[in-house]
Amino acid sequence: MRLFLYATRPSRGARALARALGIKKIRTSNSRYKPRATDVIVNWGNTTIPVFAPARVLNTPQAVANSSNKLTTFRLLEEAGVNIPLYTTEAAKVVEWLKNNYVVVGRQLLRAGEGRGIVMLDPADPDVLEKLKCPLYTLYRKKKDEYRVHVMNGKVIDAQKKRRAVSDGRWKGDNRIRNSLGGWVFTRENISVPKDVLEASTKAVGTLGLDFGAVDCGYSVSRARATVYEVNSAAGVTATTLERYAKGLEENFATGYSKPRRARRVRRTGRAGAAT
Repeated sequence: MRLFLYATRPSRGARALARALGIKKIRTSNSRYKPRATDVIVNWGNTTIPVFAPARVLNTPQAVANSSNKLTTFRLLEEAGVNIPLYTTEAAKVVEWLKNNYVVVGRQLLRAGEGRGIVMLDPADPDVLEKLKCPLYTLYRKKKDEYRVHVMNGKVIDAQKKRRAVSDGRWKGDNRIRNSLGGWVFTRENISVPKDVLEASTKAVGTLGLDFGAVDCGYSVSRARATVYEVNSAAGVTATTLERYAKGLEENFATGYSKPRRARRVRRTGRAGAAT
């Protein structure tokens, strides 16, 4: 069998994964690739791809679409009984929350990561009602910890915890949004991931139809419960996480795959992965 990777957007993770596996990336135009029934193609975060039948595609476009649209994600996870933030698309409901002194997270973009498009709606803000122009709102609840859990073929292959990289008070942004711009990083040293976080993450990836995915999940100690925020089908992968993705793909989907000749030459010389 043969293993390939398909990515339409520039991605360090995709390039690194192809290099780690010693495989080719399929060109998005003028490709000479001819699918075989025994081929396995790793779809790296694309909601539309060429017809690759009869090859097997990991993370089908429909599954990626399920995970990349936050409203669709919430609806599917809610139906499956996965705990998610309380959400609404109705401004009237948001006004009710604000009147009860709840902080609300407005999402201006349904397809975005790293906190892009997030608007914090605070009941103490006199202009808050002018900001009710989002397609999705979630009720903000404090959480003690937040994790990223990588799941592949129904099993957890890696887990990380978000921590502040800067702890001396220099960051003056909104600490309720835990992203890299706010000085938060993922670590795996000396962490203990609650069982409920692992179980919720595994169920979320399976519910969305993904073969692999990275789940951002909060955990409340007082409620002893995990809350799934989003699932990423093309997460950033480096160092240990990259190694575990490569190993996981080999062991779960591509045992005994044959590396393309050109890819083997590229690996020996240390150059970037080739494309076909």
